[in-house]
Amino acid sequence: ALACAIHMRLMQREREDIASSSSSSSSPCRGSSEASSPSPMKPEDLFWTSWKELSERRGGARGILSNPSFQRQLLLFARLGCQWWHELPSISLLWRTASERSMAAFRDYLERVVWRMVDECP
Repeated sequence: ALACAIHMRLMQREREDIASSSSSSSSPCRGSSEASSPSPMKPEDLFWTSWKELSERRGGARGILSNPSFQRQLLLFARLGCQWWHELPSISLLWRTASERSMAAFRDYLERVVWRMVDECP
């Protein structure tokens, strides 16, 4: 699930980078940047494209994630614009056990490590 979420975020980031670079380097000709700039991808298409790519990398026929709850969470993640929303307070903190808080801290740490690895990858 984490690999699919990061893959979706990377795909979205690439499209944003292409769009921003094409708009900053657009010529004064009217409409020239619109042809080269990719249109924003719908969340469902982003999820499906990422799912297909990761599934093909894993061997094609095998599913990458068979848990429907995780699949729904990934789709929700795509619909939220691939945002983790660390800034928003969560009511779930009220009933998390010490073990769950520890796992959440570990996931945050793991995410930072993975992003650092992805950003440094050529």
